[in-house]
Amino acid sequence: MSHVILVTYSGYIKTPSSLALDNGLANLAGALIQAGHEVLIEDYNRLSILEKMTPPGISEMATEAFKAANTASSDSFARIRELQDKLDSYQERIVGEIFEDLSRLIVQHRTSVIGFKCWGSDGAAAVKRWCELIRGRFPELKILLGGSCCSVAPEHTARYIGNFDLMAIGEAEESILGMLEHFEGRRALSEVSGVLYRDPRVPKDAEPRYIKNPPALLKDLDQLPYPNYSREVYPSAWTGEKLNMVVLDESRGCPVQCNFCVHPTYAGSWRVKSAARIVEEIKAIQSLMGTRYFRLAGSNTPPSVLKQMARRVLDEGIDMRFSCFLHVNSVKSEDLPPLREAGLRCVFYGIESADDRLLKEVANKKTNADRMYRVTKATTEQRIFTTGSFIYPMPFETPESREKTVTFIKDLFGGNAYASAQFLNPAPMPDTEWWRERRKYGFEFNDAEYILKMITSPVRHMFPPELQELLPYRLQGKTHRDLANELGALIAELKNDKVIYNISDDVAIIAHGCGMHPSRLKDELLPAFMFGDLQKIRKMIEDFNAKRCRSERPFATFKEPNRRSPELPLGSA
Repeated sequence: MSHVILVTYSGYIKTPSSLALDNGLANLAGALIQAGHEVLIEDYNRLSILEKMTPPGISEMATEAFKAANTASSDSFARIRELQDKLDSYQERIVGEIFEDLSRLIVQHRTSVIGFKCWGSDGAAAVKRWCELIRGRFPELKILLGGSCCSVAPEHTARYIGNFDLMAIGEAEESILGMLEHFEGRRALSEVSGVLYRDPRVPKDAEPRYIKNPPALLKDLDQLPYPNYSREVYPSAWTGEKLNMVVLDESRGCPVQCNFCVHPTYAGSWRVKSAARIVEEIKAIQSLMGTRYFRLAGSNTPPSVLKQMARRVLDEGIDMRFSCFLHVNSVKSEDLPPLREAGLRCVFYGIESADDRLLKEVANKKTNADRMYRVTKATTEQRIFTTGSFIYPMPFETPESREKTVTFIKDLFGGNAYASAQFLNPAPMPDTEWWRERRKYGFEFNDAEYILKMITSPVRHMFPPELQELLPYRLQGKTHRDLANELGALIAELKNDKVIYNISDDVAIIAHGCGMHPSRLKDELLPAFMFGDLQKIRKMIEDFNAKRCRSERPFATFKEPNRRSPELPLGSA
């Protein structure tokens, strides 16, 4: 039996959803505990860590800068970037403090294995540093890596982090058990699926070469253990520093294979949990924590599963609200009223463009603009807040295709209180069609340089294009800065038609829980998260956590835990 610490840290917290509970680590904890191991989840995406990362006075300066930024002037954006640089340099101080906290826990629990979740964000640099420090202070401690970076770009992530023993590729509920069996001498690495490790035949002082065992995708998700959110396992879930919102793994994979989408490259096609299992999981979580708000994890929830789940929720009188990703081909207008009655309040549709040529030849969306218009309109008419994502400018974008997309957005999203257009520049992801056939679509980049920037850059989806991190690539000769400027001009044009923009379904469902319209939450909390207005963020957490399912006990209000006090048992709220 091993004692395992699972660590998540995404860097500076820039969006409300970073404060949601980490379902990935809770899933791993459930699998490890079922196999007889002891587990502690250390979630450093929490309010007290954000407080330590925020320089005194910067929130007030940022408020003034954001007021000026409403003019969209280059000077105001430059001021915000200047403050962001100051914040980034200040954050480095927290890395050492967290390592000392981790060291205390390692000694206290006699930990033998530590696992780090590697996000594609500025948290990657912290994980790299912690692995270096652990190698020096705890040379016998086994280090595991996992998470989105490891699934999307395993070899590049391995070279960047450097100091680790094994890396999980893709879903890890089964592979992590095989890794621990290997550490115990009961299993050869060649027998463990979904793992990357250094080739032992290469000398340690030479450039590493890695061996990658392909993942074996679990076909029946009902076989997964239940996630573990208990006080003993996940203490920061009980201190009031996190949002009481749980992500449910109702499905994995997607059969559509959009040319730009990375999810099918490591998650395969549809695999599902039964509606009965999903509902039992909801009831177990509500019994434990009184959770009312959920987000479905699947990148394209199968319609049959969604409808069966909704029917069971209604039949059993479960009080819940939730959001999900859907493909417009899966949605019929007659399905929407019972879904809303069951608690569906926010939906994400990938629209990308309103030009059928681009949808077919560039995006491979397997649908058309007319269907996307009709489904999106029907969804908003049911008062289900709808996020429609758009990629602009698409490869081979023309003035005519731009006009079609602008008209589509103005007609459907302009003045619509139940809709937000979310915008992204085109960015190729490893192993996608855009990546493999980059020349065909007009992309130019150096793999190593591009992926390193992708791994280490902060994610700022709510921010204006002018404040996004830029990637080192070109599309048909244009730099990412050129593309961002084009997108900024498009958004400025659409704002005149009262188009709500860059509010994703996760932000919208949090706004619902706070009793706010999503656009108000964005306007108030974007600067708060960007520069650490702790008073506003704390109030958001308290307001959200007060909305719990009927007849259940309250979730914890915020209380700063005494993390170093020996008389306070670990995990006490």
